[in-house]
Amino acid sequence: MTLASDTPYPWLPEADDILQGAKLAIRGGKMAIPVGPGLGVALDPDKLARAHEVYEKCGMRQRDDVTTIKLVEPEWDRRPL
Repeated sequence: MTLASDTPYPWLPEADDILQGAKLAIRGGKMAIPVGPGLGVALDPDKLARAHEVYEKCGMRQRDDVTTIKLVEPEWDRRPL
């Protein structure tokens, strides 16, 4: 594995990231710590506003991995084989 199995960031579309600038690169399974004040990143206010609008419209308020997985793998079942 080159990434943690629960890392969704690599599959986040560029347009859906709320940070200013390009997505942070993951190389060799690692993400370099950004340089700059605070956490080294800055939020893009327009992208954040769009993400909030999507959140308000979607109605999803609790994590539901089963539904998300079944969008890709309809026959998936959490029971062990």
